[in-house]
Amino acid sequence: MKRVFIKIAILFSLLAALSLCFSACSDDNSEPGQTEEPEGGQDPDNESDAVVPTNSFTLTTLTHNSLSISYGSSNATACYLLVVEANESVDEQAIIERGESVEVNCEGTYTVENLTPATYYCIEFLSVNEDKSSRLSLQFTTPAEPE
Repeated sequence: MKRVFIKIAILFSLLAALSLCFSACSDDNSEPGQTEEPEGGQDPDNESDAVVPTNSFTLTTLTHNSLSISYGSSNATACYLLVVEANESVDEQAIIERGESVEVNCEGTYTVENLTPATYYCIEFLSVNEDKSSRLSLQFTTPAEPE
């Protein structure tokens, strides 16, 4: 019976992984898949001199009530991660104010617990420096709670 439960849990995890949807969770009305231009208070004449921070993340583990991601960044002075329900719009300032500050210019792991089963969420990852910012988003649904 225990093997059946483990197989069902793995099946739910795989189904949840298949339901992942890469798209922006932005506060505008753009179509899914459209990217936002990095923001920054840079002089347009010196735009080519500005270094845009880069970031990446991968969802490594997803359960009915938690997730883990691996992330990396470069050319950043600060990085923030925030998980919100996908119907909630957040701008960059909200990510900075409410997000978890993570180590910059390196690779790391981030875990979120106490998620609600069968709920549509969005992970926001924001890297900033003096001139520019870079933002990635990932939408996903947590699996239903195992019976």
